[in-house]
Amino acid sequence: MKKLILVLALAVGNWAPVQAQGTYSSEGEVVDNVKAAVAAYLNQDWDAYRAAFADTAAFYPNQMEPLTMDQYIEQHIEAYSLVEDVNFVNPVYGEVENEGETWGLMWATWNAKVKGTGEELSIPVHVAIRHESGKGVVEYGFWDNAPLERVAAAAEADM
Repeated sequence: MKKLILVLALAVGNWAPVQAQGTYSSEGEVVDNVKAAVAAYLNQDWDAYRAAFADTAAFYPNQMEPLTMDQYIEQHIEAYSLVEDVNFVNPVYGEVENEGETWGLMWATWNAKVKGTGEELSIPVHVAIRHESGKGVVEYGFWDNAPLERVAAAAEADM
């Protein structure tokens, strides 16, 4: 009987509501900044893209070592040399404040057509950008690089 009471107590404890920490919003200054950065990326307006970030911003696109703004923009330019009609489908934006940090978030599906073949690429992405004083200071990006790496390898083989 004691075991049954213990099991029930643990089960009820696990079902009890967990109090959320921090705040979440789908609108605000940080969300607007993330949307501006995304629009600049889609328009290949690298000056506007830079304006969304601090001069010392660090970028971690699927990697542990940071890139500078110049290195990150160069990666974007290289990707754009391989594809066209780039867009994000059904983007969802958010802002999270927790433990003294403010993060802008975006989830979407990145779509593009491979130049020359018309092959369509569709890659789910998540981007998290920590903000300070209205600018992005750190960006983490998460997506599957394999489709674009395959396209880059094929383009290199054709040269």
